[in-house]
Parts: sequence; structure tokens; C-alpha cells
Amino acid sequence: MRVRTGKLRISCQNGFYTRPGVRVPGDVCTISGTYLYDLGTPPTAQTTWAGFTSKTQEGDEARLSYFSRPLAPTHRAATPGVIVLDIETAGQGGVEGHFSHPNHLWQETDADKALIITAWKRRIAAVRAVFPNARVGMYALPRAGNLGDEDIQAGDGNWSDRIGALVQAGTAAGYAGVGGAFDELDLLIPICYQIWGPNDTAERWGSNEARVVQAMDGAALIKKSDGSSIPAMPFLSTCVFGAASDDDGVLLTELDTADPLGETWGVAFSVFKDYGIEEVAVWNGINSRFARDGDGETATRLSTLIHAGKGWA
Repeated sequence: MRVRTGKLRISCQNGFYTRPGVRVPGDVCTISGTYLYDLGTPPTAQTTWAGFTSKTQEGDEARLSYFSRPLAPTHRAATPGVIVLDIETAGQGGVEGHFSHPNHLWQETDADKALIITAWKRRIAAVRAVFPNARVGMYALPRAGNLGDEDIQAGDGNWSDRIGALVQAGTAAGYAGVGGAFDELDLLIPICYQIWGPNDTAERWGSNEARVVQAMDGAALIKKSDGSSIPAMPFLSTCVFGAASDDDGVLLTELDTADPLGETWGVAFSVFKDYGIEEVAVWNGINSRFARDGDGETATRLSTLIHAGKGWA
């Protein structure tokens, strides 16, 4: 598969990629939870279960409008880009007994699943109101397990539970009579980050294809309430994103292996071809710097990576 320049994109967190020197669109903005589910006013808002479940759409729209003010004028309400909702945790990772990350929907009671689905739908509607010309996606629909098998990781359940809950959330029946969680989404965002490197065990380093296949298989199962499919735009990483990896933070082009791009992005793009994927975004963190790289050479290093990646795209 060869992804043309217009099909390979860069995503930044809470902004669009605007630095020069990288010849692919930087038109994917991933919005953090501060603007999606907190109480109070950014940047001092608190992340709470009540803030996630009890807010109104008008309140969400007001917060998103606050968020959009520092964006370039061409990327405000008239933006034709992609806005990705990054809903990861409400209740401080479960301190209040709840989760809102798609990975953890399966852990909730049916009644609380219904609250979460309602909250997801309200935020999707708010993004549509504030960014009427943008396409809307949702982060981690789905995210594969650590090895791409049934056992996701210790203490975090299994793949069947995770994907089963998301599939059910999309149906008309949903949970406790609340469904259609993804009816207003334009895109699913499967997470296909590189989480292992060649200095990890052979089992971990060798799981690249299985993890991408699992994520894409899962995305194909998540549908709208009328049974229609939702296009997927997978997220790739620029370096290893895995706290348990001995290569955590290493730029993919600098991995200690004979063909670093071929064994990472190359594997992923081969799977994307099989699934008919037409768009892929590279998550780069903050606009002003390369993800996990504070040396200021953002444009140069990212441009090198993207150029190398095109040979595999």
C-alpha cells in the first residue's frame, strides 16, 4: 500500500501541527480530557466522575470554544480537519470507582455504562457544534492488548470483554436502553502505537503484526446502531510508546535492528492495506516539539521519519 501525501497526516495534542518542513497535512487535533469532561475552568479544572456525567452539551460547547481560541483562525469553526476526542479517565483512574476510557467500559455496571455512553454522545455533539466542518473521531476505538492476544495484560481483563462492551455500546439497545454511542462519529481511531522494541523479549518484539491486526479487527466490529460501518484512521507513533519497554522513547528510525521502519511502520502498513485503510495519522504530541524529544529539532527529525515512512506507506 502506498499512502499518498494527502493520506498520511500528523496529529498533535490540543492543537494542529503548524511547524514548517514536513510535507504532510497537520490537520488532526487530538483534544485532551481537560476540555471534555472536567468541572471548572481550564487549566485548573478537576477531573471528576460528576463532571463527566452531569454536564450539559451547552457547557461542553462553551469549554470547546474556550479551547479553540488559541488555534489559528483557519482551524477554528471553519476547520476542515479532524478533531479526535481523547476521553481517557473520569474519576482519577478509578479513585471514585469509575472509568470513562473506552478500554475500561466493560468494567462498569450496565447503569453506569449508560451514563458513559450518554456522556460520550454529548461530547461528540458538542464537537460537531463548535467545529461544524471538521470530521470527528474518537481515540482508542479500539486499543489492542500488549501482545495482540486474548489476555490484554495483568489485571486489565481480556480482549473479548473490552471489544464486546464497545460493540454493544454501538448497538441500538446498548446498555440500560442507551445505545448508538458512535452514531455521530465520522472516524474510529484504532491505536497502533509501537510499544515494544528489539531490546525487549522476542515475544514482545515479535507481536507487532498481531497487535495491529487485533486493533483493526476490533475496529471492524464497532458499528453504528443501524449496523453500518465506521471508517478507521489508525494512529501510529513516532517512537516507542511503552513504559515497560527497554526501548521506550527511542525514535523508530533509531531502533537497534536491521530495518527499523520496515519492522515497525512497514508491518503496520501491510496490515492497513489488507483492511483497505486510506488514512493514517502519526501522533506527534505537542505542536512545539517532537514527541519525547526536547532538542528543538522537531521539523528536521519528523520530516526525516515521515520521508522514510513513505517508502513503506
